[in-house]
Amino acid sequence: MDVLFEEKNHKKHKDEVKQIYDEIFNDKDTFVAYYFKEKYESNYMILAKEKGRVVGTMHCNPFSMSLFGEEIISWYVVAVAVKQEYRRRGYMRAMMELGIKKAYEKKLLFIFLMPANTKYYTPFGFVEGEDYIPYTIKGKQESIKKVQGIEGILYQGKEKEEIVSFAKEILKAYKLYTTRSIEYYNLLEKEVQSEEGNICGIRKNQKLIGVFHYAKEESNIVVRELLTKQENLEECITWISHSFPGKNITLWLGKEQGKDKQEKSLLMFRLVYYEKILEKIKSESPFSVVINITDDIILENNRILKLTVGKNGTKVEETNEMWEQKVTIGELTAWVFGQKELFKEDKKKISLPILSYIHEVV
Repeated sequence: MDVLFEEKNHKKHKDEVKQIYDEIFNDKDTFVAYYFKEKYESNYMILAKEKGRVVGTMHCNPFSMSLFGEEIISWYVVAVAVKQEYRRRGYMRAMMELGIKKAYEKKLLFIFLMPANTKYYTPFGFVEGEDYIPYTIKGKQESIKKVQGIEGILYQGKEKEEIVSFAKEILKAYKLYTTRSIEYYNLLEKEVQSEEGNICGIRKNQKLIGVFHYAKEESNIVVRELLTKQENLEECITWISHSFPGKNITLWLGKEQGKDKQEKSLLMFRLVYYEKILEKIKSESPFSVVINITDDIILENNRILKLTVGKNGTKVEETNEMWEQKVTIGELTAWVFGQKELFKEDKKKISLPILSYIHEVV
């Protein structure tokens, strides 16, 4: 077994990688064509080979993200696959471990993925972290261009800059999100159009109140992101319901957008080069704790740290003091992303750092 890491602009194995993708994943031909034309060569790749033949793949898509207003790079791990006849031989584990180690070498703070099954990834330190609410509505029977003064626009021409500016403003409320630009939306436009979708804006009295993008999945409409202020949410949903008459429509709403529905996990995260994120944790009541962090894959992460948490952030120091609590990398990730309480101070004192908004597909 050989497991290789390939930097960007790799073309040598493209045909073999695409063959595995086509074999394993049931995506539309138009989407696959988009992905291998627009995304593939900008990715990092982990490849498993047997006797010179590619039998497993792991795509690491670099994304520019905003974390507390600072631009960082993270990897979105997609299309982790092993050919049927080579499964249960350790190929997936070998690819995942190499990918995580390479992310550490590149000093990525965390990586993330959208799991087909969470059980595949928890052994590698991934935890659920991006919750969303799948809110289903039925499209109205009548299609009208305006609803109570509200109208839609497409992402085109002079509207492009207006839509990008609006998205940036809405996302300022979040501490972690994929950064938005004309380039980001131009690529997203190609992606959703490959799935018979589009990017749209919603205007009320000539003022933009919402931006969303959607794709067709079988005969259903899936609105993968709806950016709007809370006071405009119902108006935007009403307009969307009139835009797809008679269709079943599922909206991926952020958990803070409410709707009294059951939350589901969209993404899983894994801390990698974690110290910088720990420094962002704040507490109204200062305290300190000594923890023993364990990481089975990144040995450099096995450290005893003293965290001195205060109103302005956390001081992170290596220490020889006796540790109070052993914490796995998965537990630490769950704590940072607000999915788990670790210490007695959590409930009343801790301001967990990550309110995230990441609704990416690839």
